[in-house]
Amino acid sequence: MIKKQSLMSYIKTYSGLSSPIYILFVARVINRMGDFVHLFMTLYLTRIMGFDVKTVGFFIMITAASGILGSVTGGKLSDHTGRKIVMVGSQFSSAAIVAVCGFLPSTMVIPILLIVSNFFKGAVRPASRSMLTDLTKSEDRQKAFSLLYLGTNFGVAIGPMIAGFLFLNHLSWIFWGDALTTIIAFTLVLIYVPESNPTEIDIKDIKINDLEKAVKGSAFKAFLSRPVLVFFSIFTVMANFIYAQMTFSLPLHLNDIFNEKGAEVFGYLMSFNAVVVLIFTALVLNIFKRLKAVYNMAFAALLFAVGFGALTVISSFQGFLITTFIWTIGEILMVTNGSVYIANHTPINLRGRFNAITGVIFGLGYIAGPFISGLILATGSISDLWLFILFFSLLTGSFFLGLGKYEKYKKIRLTDIGKKVY
Repeated sequence: MIKKQSLMSYIKTYSGLSSPIYILFVARVINRMGDFVHLFMTLYLTRIMGFDVKTVGFFIMITAASGILGSVTGGKLSDHTGRKIVMVGSQFSSAAIVAVCGFLPSTMVIPILLIVSNFFKGAVRPASRSMLTDLTKSEDRQKAFSLLYLGTNFGVAIGPMIAGFLFLNHLSWIFWGDALTTIIAFTLVLIYVPESNPTEIDIKDIKINDLEKAVKGSAFKAFLSRPVLVFFSIFTVMANFIYAQMTFSLPLHLNDIFNEKGAEVFGYLMSFNAVVVLIFTALVLNIFKRLKAVYNMAFAALLFAVGFGALTVISSFQGFLITTFIWTIGEILMVTNGSVYIANHTPINLRGRFNAITGVIFGLGYIAGPFISGLILATGSISDLWLFILFFSLLTGSFFLGLGKYEKYKKIRLTDIGKKVY
């Protein structure tokens, strides 16, 4: 009876949204379930291509930079041509390139194609976020962004275990499976999700939040006119730098400890990460609902410090499960607070470009993460790296805490953020 009531409460939490949001949710589940290439890129480049960690870090940095360039392009295009056409066109292009990789031998052609593919993946992000904002009222955005976040983790709960098996036994299907699920996902969007147009959004809703009113001038100028958002974005770069260790340093660590089983163990941990998100997101949001977003981000950084920092002494599978649980709770706080904070500070006529700007800024963390980590590993041990991440996480948390104190001192009231997360 208790389980039934909990399930009904969970479903009720995400009820009342428009049907396109639920289609986007299903598409997100399918797409992320097949996100094989991104998760196993580090292991592919080291074990299959034979690159050293410094070279892999540089390659992943270039790949991330390609995604940032795609984000800038996609953001501008989505404001001028529409969100849907950018999403569908970019996902089709990415899927086509990844599918070709499955037919090629493991040569330098594949890394180059993956860089190009990531450009189109990057173009999808600002269009997707802008569409989600367009299709929701301000009071529903926490619910909608959280639902899509859960969709990501529904997919990740299943995908990595499949990818781990494919990586060891059917390598080409790492690419073909990724492409196939992307095709299914964008087909759903193409058929069932309407093109969104910010000029058609309910103006009464926009008046609730003055920060969302249309502005004149360039997007960059409008972004700089919001100093709290600028500082929040910079500190989020630092958080993303830490979080990037999940797909770079963690699989390398596992590979050192578990050897040929490293890819399989990494798949299990990523699935466990997704399951934790699915089970604990609503609970975490409820516990931290009274805190402002910046304080929740500070707490997320503290959990990163504990979860990743503990890896300096962890070598057992059980230990990795415990630390994964800890930093995953930090992930929940970071993702659910960051996305809506940005949305509620974005002018209606600049949503695509604002999402591109913040995407570029946030992406700097993912670029720097593998590159700097690769340099540390080239001269030190994996324990040295995790110790560095421990102190960097504490520094990041202190910056978010300071920003919160600054907001309080200046008596800055952030609309729809900070009163409650849910």
